[in-house]
Amino acid sequence: MLHGLSDLAREALRRALLMAGLLIGAWCAIAMPAKAQGQAVEVELLLAVDSSSSINRYEFDQQMRGLAEAFRSSLVKAAISALGQRGVAVALMQWAGRSQQHMSAEWRVLRTAEDAEAFADYLDATPRHIEGGSTAIGEALRQALTSMNANAYQGDRLVVDVSGDGVSNEGENPAVWRDRLVTAGVTINALVILNEDPNLPRYYRKEVVGGPGSFLLTAKDYRAYGAAIEHKLLQELGPPQFVEQQGPVPEPATEEPGG
Repeated sequence: MLHGLSDLAREALRRALLMAGLLIGAWCAIAMPAKAQGQAVEVELLLAVDSSSSINRYEFDQQMRGLAEAFRSSLVKAAISALGQRGVAVALMQWAGRSQQHMSAEWRVLRTAEDAEAFADYLDATPRHIEGGSTAIGEALRQALTSMNANAYQGDRLVVDVSGDGVSNEGENPAVWRDRLVTAGVTINALVILNEDPNLPRYYRKEVVGGPGSFLLTAKDYRAYGAAIEHKLLQELGPPQFVEQQGPVPEPATEEPGG
């Protein structure tokens, strides 16, 4: 059909189609609000819990129980309440291999001690959705960023809280996605469980942790996880002086000398 048109008519049609495309793009920009127009919160916090094959059922339960008890802590409840009406938007993701990420607790806002208690109850009732697999920390970070970009909130601070007990053994290098998250304004903190690899903190510092105010904590085993995650939440929800000497001492998020 177009071959019968003159050069002038073809040019006019091309310009009309281009203008139509621009108008459709402008309409989409209006119809689909930017992330910046989401509900304002003080903090967006995504909790990323290791559910790979190195985590047995007892160890997974210890992680979930530790998280629930941390949100029941009077100190954590006080930190949440201190954020005021904007509160903290929180979600929980279980992760393992390259295509194994599951949002086990979708995004919700916590403002009060009662909200924290209700979230703790939800965590207690949350089953294990991923029964083992490889350890793909890079893909877990990728999914964390996707979830943050897609949620309905806009936080002054963006934090991904990763816990794990092993190095990445599948998928893209975690440092690639760490750098992308940091560029997007996200801070990545880590809680490393030392039950299998005493050198794991060094790996996490080099490949995973990053962003403004980032830090790393260690727990010597899963029994120590609860106290460590409580301290970690206090660091992430409140100003530095709020936590002082409570719980384990954070390790600096920098590579050790000679690394």
